[in-house]
Amino acid sequence: MPTLRPAGAADVPGLTALATAAYELYVPRIGHPPAPMTADYAAAVAAGHTWVAEDGGGRVVGLLVLVPYVDHLLLENVAVHP
Repeated sequence: MPTLRPAGAADVPGLTALATAAYELYVPRIGHPPAPMTADYAAAVAAGHTWVAEDGGGRVVGLLVLVPYVDHLLLENVAVHP
């Protein structure tokens, strides 16, 4: 069963790789990398906006980027390993 936890700095390379794997199939369709492929995950992690989903073996299989605002929480990105 996957578990969620806040992302740490050590997760950034894995988050970048996961986003690339999840979104690369859209590049030929839209002609450029989607925003999640070029996002600054180091900044999102440092700001405390990023969560990771791990499988039972500790492998990162998903990510959430949640940006808090005064009156709402923006779900900026959801990605799962394909």
